[in-house]
Amino acid sequence: MKVTSALLVCVWLLSTTLLSAEPQHSLEELNAMRRTDPVALLQILDEELAAVDDRTDRLTVAHLHRLRSQTFRDQGDYDSARKDAIAFEEKARALDDLVLRSQAIMLHGTIEAEQNKLTTALDKFHEARRILENSDQGTESDRAGELSMVNTAIGVTHNFAYDFERARHYYEEALRLARVAENEGLVMTALGNLALAVSEIDGPEVGLPMHREALELSQQQGDLHGEALQRALICERLLQVGRLDEARSTCLVALEQVSDLGLTRPLAGTRMTLGRISRERGDLSEAVEFFELALDDAAGVVPGVVLELHKELSEVNQEMGNAEQALHHLRFLVTLRDEARTSERQALIEELEVKYEVEQHERQLELMRLDAQLREVQLRQRTYLLLATAIGLAFACFAALAAWRGYRIKAGLERTLDARNQDLELAVEEIGRLARTDSLTGLLNRRAFDELAADQMARARRSGQPLTIVLADIDQFKELNDGLGHQAGDETLKWISNQISSFLRETDLVCRWGGEEFLYLLDNSDVDAARTAVERLRSHLAGRVCRVKGTSISVTLTYGIAPLDDNLDAAVYEADAAMYEGKRRGRDRMVIAGDIGPAGSET
Repeated sequence: MKVTSALLVCVWLLSTTLLSAEPQHSLEELNAMRRTDPVALLQILDEELAAVDDRTDRLTVAHLHRLRSQTFRDQGDYDSARKDAIAFEEKARALDDLVLRSQAIMLHGTIEAEQNKLTTALDKFHEARRILENSDQGTESDRAGELSMVNTAIGVTHNFAYDFERARHYYEEALRLARVAENEGLVMTALGNLALAVSEIDGPEVGLPMHREALELSQQQGDLHGEALQRALICERLLQVGRLDEARSTCLVALEQVSDLGLTRPLAGTRMTLGRISRERGDLSEAVEFFELALDDAAGVVPGVVLELHKELSEVNQEMGNAEQALHHLRFLVTLRDEARTSERQALIEELEVKYEVEQHERQLELMRLDAQLREVQLRQRTYLLLATAIGLAFACFAALAAWRGYRIKAGLERTLDARNQDLELAVEEIGRLARTDSLTGLLNRRAFDELAADQMARARRSGQPLTIVLADIDQFKELNDGLGHQAGDETLKWISNQISSFLRETDLVCRWGGEEFLYLLDNSDVDAARTAVERLRSHLAGRVCRVKGTSISVTLTYGIAPLDDNLDAAVYEADAAMYEGKRRGRDRMVIAGDIGPAGSET
């Protein structure tokens, strides 16, 4: 995760309203302490909540719970933050205040987002948005301001998921609403976040002026918190465009500001950026120092930044010749990535299970509605027959006609039921297909790969045929994304996927393992056969160019090869380590797991 993502949550705003019946300290004073002395603020809030009568002054209690939840969240104490957010929402419900309730739901969403529970966070944010759009409480300007904050939060969540186009849409809407509300603070927040998305889509040179405009607005308003965040983001943009001296001086000022304000996540991100600047300048010792300080700041608070820092420290120690330290951080990196993949896999399984249950419930409801209609028709038919019998032969024709009409309706309903069942079966089949493929490349996803690989391994055990795992990673993919944009990166991933698929046999498996990584399982192939197959693919790619955005680019991959016995995870681990060794040796090559020494050197 980039430093921009680690800083994003810190710009969420949720409080500027005075308490209706003020406690000992005004809300403005307490909000200011949240930036300058959060520890003292928590003590004061405990005292205020103990002193205020919950039965007679619920609005005051609601605002105090909100502020304490925000402060706990800023400090990384998410369990305590969640308890106060729930208490805040309970008070808002009791007051029947829709705006206040939307603020409580949104606050709960920010807590979930900071713990990387993005699906839950989005549900909360969209629930808050629907409440505000259907509410007529307050002035139009007030509602526009609240909706601006909700749209900003939705955009930030999409930013976390690297969906920058969708994030940009919500940021632009947030900026429009902030201007309708004539709230300069919200304008500054929306503009700063929009600059993040624009930098990812159109490049850092385009986003840099927008960051500077947001910095100027925060300075005009005396917002030290916003000023520190924007300065840190400007530092990162300057690094991306290669203006190292200016980036360093800007980062040092930002570092002092976020340190004085006690902002843990921006502090870790700023130190990581300073480490990257030092690395670019060739001062590797200073880079290590900044990276290790950032690792201390991010530990237990920003998991994505911890992953990036272990990667940076592994690479820098390799460049310095510290093989033992490089291997130490590489092992941490592999472990953290495995844990992240496991979490993503579990989240995907849970999401698919929920979708399946919803489909099943909808199908059952539809069947129940059709059954009720059928029963109604059958009851009407019986009524017609009884009437016909009672009236006698004189009405025999009428009874026959009624019976025939009932039969026609029943037959029509049965045909409708059959057609609905067929539609539902087709929908279930399509959901199953989508659940097994990667939406961008059309390759298998990890869940489908795991299932098919288990079948292959079972067959291999019975037949004694060898299996081999190959993990491939596109070389310098981050530079391609930064240079040409994420749309170009997506086109490159599609092109590479087509090239790989054309070279594999029907019995081989390939999936998009994550980001720019691809995992193959070569059937009935030992390591030597895998080496030959990978070399053919590598040579083929060397003679091809990929055209994206009117530009011809050469794309290479680095491959790690490992034999597969009975443990897929172990084989992937070995192939991953071999692939990283290939990166270290210069990229565009293959490395077999057995060719790595104990400290990552050639044997």
